[in-house]
Amino acid sequence: MVLLTFAKAEAEAVSYGKPVVLAHGDSHYFRINKPLLGSKSRRRIENIMHVETFGADDVHWSRNTNSTKC
Repeated sequence: MVLLTFAKAEAEAVSYGKPVVLAHGDSHYFRINKPLLGSKSRRRIENIMHVETFGADDVHWSRNTNSTKC
């Protein structure tokens, strides 16, 4: 298991410069948003998207397509 602190996620996403998705489940809501603020600028980190899905009893599949040619 890899632990990713907010500071590390922020630094990696900002230096990467391309879209980053942070996804998790196990809630009763489906949300897509960009809630993370930079620790120094206090401005939204535009290339980080947060995706929250329903819990395990309600999710039966996931499809992800990734490309390094962005």
